[in-house]
Amino acid sequence: QLSAAVNEANGKDTIEVDGGTLLNNETKQITIAGTEVTIRSSNETPFTIDMLQQDRVFEITGGASVTMSRLVITGGAAAAGTHGGGVSITGFSMLTTRHATIASNTANNGGAVYVNYGAFTTIDTTIASNTANNGNGGGVYVTNGTFNADNATIALNTVKGTFRYGGGVYVTNGSFNAINTTITSNTAINSANCGGVYVYTNGSFNAVNTTITTNTAHNQRGNCGGVYVRGGTFTATGTTIASNSAGFGSGVFVDNGTFTAVYATITLNTAIVGGGVYVTNGIFNAIHTTIATNTAIPDDNGDYGNGAGVFVNDGTFTATDSTLIASNTASNNGGGVYLCTSATFNANSITIQGNEAVIGSGGGIYWGAGTINTLTAAWSPKADQQDAFSVSVTGAITVPPDTEHPVQVTGNTAPNNPGTHQMRCE
Repeated sequence: QLSAAVNEANGKDTIEVDGGTLLNNETKQITIAGTEVTIRSSNETPFTIDMLQQDRVFEITGGASVTMSRLVITGGAAAAGTHGGGVSITGFSMLTTRHATIASNTANNGGAVYVNYGAFTTIDTTIASNTANNGNGGGVYVTNGTFNADNATIALNTVKGTFRYGGGVYVTNGSFNAINTTITSNTAINSANCGGVYVYTNGSFNAVNTTITTNTAHNQRGNCGGVYVRGGTFTATGTTIASNSAGFGSGVFVDNGTFTAVYATITLNTAIVGGGVYVTNGIFNAIHTTIATNTAIPDDNGDYGNGAGVFVNDGTFTATDSTLIASNTASNNGGGVYLCTSATFNANSITIQGNEAVIGSGGGIYWGAGTINTLTAAWSPKADQQDAFSVSVTGAITVPPDTEHPVQVTGNTAPNNPGTHQMRCE
């Protein structure tokens, strides 16, 4: 048994398991407490530890420092109401995995991994097909800890239950740092929200050269396919958020949080409201970012279909440094940008181009309420615009457009309301 070798470990011990070995004779979790241990395959072929749903696989606690390489952790099932089906890291412990797979585990929170007052660094590792049952974080749950992912894959994980969040990842009061990582095909079902990544109060997520794609919130009224920021912060640098689906805010949903996109791409996402981005009581900063080819579709009753690129309600959307909002399609209003209630749109060095409102108004912009500013100057006049226009540094809407101006709105269409091709104002 691997547990016997762990129990015999003394100091900086290394435990080698023959590559290709299947270990399935454990009857309870393997606990590593207060020691420094390396567990690895004897060769390039990984070994497998399968708990056969009898218990969690590993508990790492008491300040332990553990390295695992070339192994598969599977079949873990944390006891009812407990967390981390594959691995639980607590008590200021640290785990590093290399060339590992954590798959087909279940728990309340953190189907695969639970980090609470600890740190997990995962390199060339896959976390897949895990489930959080009536909890949060189908793949990973981080609270009061740190998760570092380098060239990792978090895929096909599921969160189930009413008002549950984060099919792939859930972070609160902790931090998640992802570089060259893929978060894909995770789901939120049974009235859960956010298929991909959920960042809650005082949580932070930093994604660099990362892809968040094909994540789904199955509930038609569910929020967020890709990223949901609620009271936390998310920074996406050189990152792509694509082909996600949800009811509201398919690519990114921001609620009382802050999302900053730098040289990022948000594309091919589909929702009934806010195909690319949905902001409510939060802040979204787009810096040299592309928001393109997103879609807002009607619900089963034929309603909604607004704000294909960006939907802002009681929040602030700031776009600068050659940001592009292009080729988004809303079945109803606001192909590029939809503003309502107390929305604020700060636009400088931005192009809104080639968007469409299919049956509604405002192919480029639907300005229902709120304010639009360029360099703190309010746009004027507030009026429907059929033809392409630009906006000067003083906020003056100019027709025909001046290519020297910092805002360009051009080539947008609203076929049923051509007087609002570029902008509709309430």
